[in-house]
Formats: sequence, C-alpha cells, structure tokens
Amino acid sequence: EEGWGLKTHKVYDDMWKAPAGATLTLDVLSDGENSLVVGIDAFAAEVKLEGGTWQTVTLALSDFKDAAGSVLTSWEGIRELRLVPSDSLKMKVDGKTKRIKLGGTWKGATPEFRNLRWVGRDE
Repeated sequence: EEGWGLKTHKVYDDMWKAPAGATLTLDVLSDGENSLVVGIDAFAAEVKLEGGTWQTVTLALSDFKDAAGSVLTSWEGIRELRLVPSDSLKMKVDGKTKRIKLGGTWKGATPEFRNLRWVGRDE
C-alpha cells in the first residue's frame, strides 16, 4: 500500500453498523484515473475512478467478492472496512491457496474521502 490506506473497525460497533439491505456509499476525489479497493474482511470490490472531480461510489453486498469469487451475503458481523489502493485476497480452496490481486499503484496525490455512509435498507 502506498502510504495512504485507511482501515477501521468501527463497522463492528453498534453505532456504525450497517442496516440490513443497505449499500455502502462514499464520495472520493482522485487526481486522475485510479482504482480504489474497498475491502470488508476477506471480501473486496475494485472501483474505477475517473479523477478530477468528486465521484460518488455505491457498493452493494454483491459487489464484494472473496478470492474464490463468492459474494458477501450480509453486513452482519463484519469487522473491518478498508479503503486502499491495492489489496490481495487469499483463501484455501480444495486444499490449494487461491489468491487474487485488486487495484494497483496509485497515481497522483492522496485521494480525499467524504460522506461515508450506509444508504437504504430492506423494510
């Protein structure tokens, strides 16, 4: 990680936990085109950023995949949220270690983030 990766365990706290059926939404400002990796525990989603302007990113459970390609099925019990330029996920599948790499080398200044929030829910 190129020095600016952010991690929090606040998503585990009742005050910050996600409502059922919510999406994770945040605004990102990047100098130029980059890939942002949003990780939750052993799952991650890669987001392409256009750069030069604030961009709203909205991610659903199904956007987060693990190293085997399985999707995150619930926000319940999640422990860590990561905003990073790149991430490696690995897990054992049929006795073999499967790895995937997301993101890459960040180009330009450290991105700015605002308005990280859970939006909507299943009623």
